[in-house]
Amino acid sequence: MAETFDRQIDRWQLLAERVADELASVQKALVQATARQQEMAQEAAKLRQMKEQYLHDLAAQQQRDHSVDATTHLRRFLIHLDETLVAVEQQLRQMEAAKRQVEQRYRLLYQEHSKFETLRNRVEGRKSDHERRLEQKQQDLLNVQRFSQN
Repeated sequence: MAETFDRQIDRWQLLAERVADELASVQKALVQATARQQEMAQEAAKLRQMKEQYLHDLAAQQQRDHSVDATTHLRRFLIHLDETLVAVEQQLRQMEAAKRQVEQRYRLLYQEHSKFETLRNRVEGRKSDHERRLEQKQQDLLNVQRFSQN
């Protein structure tokens, strides 16, 4: 009977270790995704700041005498900057969606790992209860033998 418990404990332990390995790799991917997302958000913030500065420069240039070529060049650059911002924001949304998927996978793996750990702990508890009952039976038998000898 103890062997059955040991096999069950080993099985749950093995499954928990397998899930723990995958859980560690998913956690690493989650950390990397978060770091990439933060970097991209910082780049977007820099681009927005740059856009504000160039808009301010364009407004200042239009207030004074200015060349049409310089204004046209500045406007084209602002259009390009807008397109870049749209692309970066789209990438940020995609990264957020990917991060949510990784987070969901992490939660599922964590639940599975917890389940296997709980099952292993349950079997260990049943094993120790079984061993305790066996020891108690042996003790009771010894007590009966001692009593009958007297």
